[in-house]
Amino acid sequence: MSRSGKPLVAILAMRAELAGFHLDATRVRPSEEYLAARGDAPRPEYRWLRLKTGGAAAPDAWLDDQHRLCVSDRMMAVLRDHRLDRCEIEPLSDWGTSDSLPGR
Repeated sequence: MSRSGKPLVAILAMRAELAGFHLDATRVRPSEEYLAARGDAPRPEYRWLRLKTGGAAAPDAWLDDQHRLCVSDRMMAVLRDHRLDRCEIEPLSDWGTSDSLPGR
């Protein structure tokens, strides 16, 4: 969290001038399993990645035809500065199609 109260990833996204999404505040309730394992330990602050539709600029985040989240190289560079250890990441070239690239 930054001094301004915004999550660091939101500030980095703004500085990189990424387009096609915004980060909204969200509430996440811990499960009983989480509470049993971690109790009242402070939880991270989560943000909701809300994708925008339309717009003139090519987006840095979008959903493909199979509803997989796709991100530009610029956005991936920002994301790699954060924890992605529970994410499955595949290059778009592994999917064998360029149809997933809006405006590119």
